Amino acid sequence: MDVNVSAGLNHLLKSPFSVHPKTGLIAVPLTPDQMPDVDLKKLPRIDKLVRETSNMNGNNETMENDNTGGTINSSLAPYIATFEQFVNQLLIYEESDPS
Repeated sequence: MDVNVSAGLNHLLKSPFSVHPKTGLIAVPLTPDQMPDVDLKKLPRIDKLVRETSNMNGNNETMENDNTGGTINSSLAPYIATFEQFVNQLLIYEESDPS
């Protein structure tokens, strides 16, 4: 979506869950199927994530039972699930590779 991100091999935003320093947008993993529906205004921003997790900190019971730092109930949740699916597929492939 950004020429500098797409062209530069060492660009920070190729790392999932990194924060863009100017926009505050969080780089999230997407599947090809999700791309047509991407709305930049609805993607997670660091300020929103801070508010979400701060609100959860007030509920100690929720935080005690949540080893994700509060992200499981945040706007990052669907993107974490996408990333976990990707990693799990890599692990399955690695286990099945005979070499």
